[in-house]
Amino acid sequence: MLDLQRYVDGDALFDGQYKLLRRLSEAGGTADVWLALAVKTIDTLGDYSDEDNCTPNEESGMKVAIKIYRLQNILDIEGEQRFKDEFKIVYNCHHANLLPPSHFSIFENAPYLVMPYCQDGSSEKLVGKVNDPEVLWKYILDVASGLSYLHACNPPIIHQDIKPANVLIDSNGNYSITDFGISAKKENRINSYYEDASSGTLVYMAPERFTENAEPLPESDIWALGATLFEIVTGDVPFGDEGGLAQEKGKTVPNIDQKIPNEIKKLIYSCLEKEPSKRPSAQQIVDLISERRLSKGRIKYIFPTLIISLLAICLAFAFINKTNDSPFDELCNSGDSIIVSIKNDISNNQFKIDDKSKSKVVQAEAFYGKALTLKSEKKDRIIAIDNRVKILGNIINLYVRHKEVSDTVAMTADLDMPEQNAIYSQKQDTISRLIIKKIIDL
Repeated sequence: MLDLQRYVDGDALFDGQYKLLRRLSEAGGTADVWLALAVKTIDTLGDYSDEDNCTPNEESGMKVAIKIYRLQNILDIEGEQRFKDEFKIVYNCHHANLLPPSHFSIFENAPYLVMPYCQDGSSEKLVGKVNDPEVLWKYILDVASGLSYLHACNPPIIHQDIKPANVLIDSNGNYSITDFGISAKKENRINSYYEDASSGTLVYMAPERFTENAEPLPESDIWALGATLFEIVTGDVPFGDEGGLAQEKGKTVPNIDQKIPNEIKKLIYSCLEKEPSKRPSAQQIVDLISERRLSKGRIKYIFPTLIISLLAICLAFAFINKTNDSPFDELCNSGDSIIVSIKNDISNNQFKIDDKSKSKVVQAEAFYGKALTLKSEKKDRIIAIDNRVKILGNIINLYVRHKEVSDTVAMTADLDMPEQNAIYSQKQDTISRLIIKKIIDL
C-alpha cells in the first residue's frame, strides 16, 4: 500500500520529483488530489560555480496538482486504465476553458496525473453566492465554450461529470473544465467502464442517463450545465439527491426565484429540458452570449451616432437659413452627398445593414423632405426629389422588416429549430439584397 504521508513535507519525493504539500480533495472516492511542488523547477540562489554556496529557493518552484489513484485491490487494473484514458482522451485538446492533465505516470503501482494548479479553487465557492448578471454570463460563456470545443471533436468528447467542483477558477478569473476521469468519445467508448450509469455524480446526471444501455450524449453535458447553473444561482441542485431520475419520474424544474435576468433563467430552464433534443447545444449558447455582447455594443454606439446625426441636421438647417443661396438646392445637395456616401460604402464592401446605415438613410430623407416644403421653380427637380423621398421611405420600412426577421433568425437558432431558421435566414438575405439594390438605383 502506497504511504503518501512520508512524501508530505519530508525529504522523500513522490516519484523523485514532487514534494507533496497538502491534500486538496478526494476525487470521487477513488483518488486523492494533492498540491505539490515540482522540485525540478526550483531556482537556486548564490554562486552557481560553488555548489556549497547555492541555496534552493522553493518560492520559485512551480506548484502543480497531482491526482493519485487510491489502490483498491480488485479495481486496480480498472483504475489504472481509467487514468490512462483520462490522459489520452484529452491529450490533444487545447482550449482556454479546458484544464486537461499534462502528464501521466505510475509510481509504486499507483497511477497518477499531473495538472496545472488553480489557487482560487473551484466554482463550488460560488454556489448560492452569485447575483451579478455579468459574472453569471461569463461563467456560462466559459463553460459552454469548453464544452463546445469538446463536442466539436471528431468523434465528440462527452465530459459526463460537469458540476461546480469540476470547473476551476484560474488566476485571471477564467473558468476551466477539469476532471475527465469518466469522459468518453461518443462513437468510440474506451471500455465498458463508462457504460455504468453510476459513473458520474448522481445529482447532475440527465434523465436519459438513467435508461438502460445509455450512450454518452453531448446533450447530457448540457443538462449537467443547467443543473450546475441552477445550483450556483439558487444554492441547491434542481432535483435533490435523485438528479435527472426525478425528472424521469415526472417532476418539473423548480422555479428560480432569485433576482437574475429572465434571459439567464430561460437559458437554465432550456438546458434542463427533459427531452435532449429540446436543449440548446453548447455552441448555440456561445453564439447567444456573443450576440448579446454585440447587441450591447451596438446600443452603446447607436445613441451617440443618432445624436451626432441629429446635431448635423440641425446645424445644416441653421447654416442654410443664414445663407443667401437657394435653401432648396442646399438641402437637396446635402441629401445627395449622403446617398453618394452610402453608395461608396457599398462599392467598397464597407456597407452594413445596421442602425448606422439606417440613420444615414433617415438623414437623407429628412433633407429631401425639408426641401419639398420650400418653394422652387425647378419642377423637374421637385418631381425627382419627391420620388426619391418615397423610395427612401420604402428602404426605411425594409430596415424595420430586416430587424424583425433577424430577431426571428436568432430566436429559431436559440430554440434549435433548423427548418424555421433556414426559412427566415433566406428571407433575411432577400431583404438585404433588396435594400442594397434600391440604394444603388437611387
